Amino acid sequence: MLKPVYFSIKNPDFILLYLGLIIISVVFLQWFNGRKFQKTINLFHQDSFVFDLNSYELIYLKNGNISSAINGSICELIDNGSIKINADKTISTCELTVIQSREQQQIMDLLNQLGKTSYSNFLAQLLLKPVFLNIAKSMNSLKKYVTRSKILSNLFVLNFIVFLSLIMFGFLRIATGILHEKPIFQISFIVILLTFFMIGYLFRLTNLFNIKFLPDVYKKVILTKKEIKDDWQWNYFLMGTAVLTTSFIPLTHRNISDGSSNTCGTSSSSSYSSCGGSSCSSCGGCGGD
Repeated sequence: MLKPVYFSIKNPDFILLYLGLIIISVVFLQWFNGRKFQKTINLFHQDSFVFDLNSYELIYLKNGNISSAINGSICELIDNGSIKINADKTISTCELTVIQSREQQQIMDLLNQLGKTSYSNFLAQLLLKPVFLNIAKSMNSLKKYVTRSKILSNLFVLNFIVFLSLIMFGFLRIATGILHEKPIFQISFIVILLTFFMIGYLFRLTNLFNIKFLPDVYKKVILTKKEIKDDWQWNYFLMGTAVLTTSFIPLTHRNISDGSSNTCGTSSSSSYSSCGGSSCSSCGGCGGD
């Protein structure tokens, strides 16, 4: 059926038409997928737990790992002066502590047990604590429920069929070119790229509800009805790493460059005495506002 059409369209016209068809198809899928995910969200009852998640749970859904939520909680404790970053890039507790959640209580309890320690060692042990493991388990159950739902299964099949059809059109062009000894490098390159793009696109599709659409509902609808101006964790969810203390960021990236940190205790005379006092609020590492 396609043979007469393929013979009548020469290169580079076929390449341009093929690329145009790919772009139109992807744009359509983006629009269609968005509509379907919105309908999926509307299927949940308004009193469902899905609309009553806390900031830690949403941060986990959005970023796909519990380390992000832990980083935010530790940074909040650094900001309020409960934890200090030492000159040697280790962390330890300050004398005065301000604890606002059970997650922060677990962080402080463990740090008190360990004493002065490296951040990588501290984080590794926190990841094993039930208070954080339970967040991951509950949100993984939610992701599994959505992934196995009929709506997402049908949506995945539709997207796969569209991409498979596009790849087939390109493959038939390649076969036609080989049979008639025509150059096929350009179309082969496009088909290979499209195949890899399809794999990445479909993989992202299975997580799109968790990493984009549900967090967007909180950003655009739910959180507009809540008083979150002074809530550090909710602001961390909304703005991401932009709210992290400058001195803390190198620790999260396991970067111990001396020039990348500005903490309480950059000089030996003040490394411990300033935490918990009024002078500590003026530096980035131990409790500025």
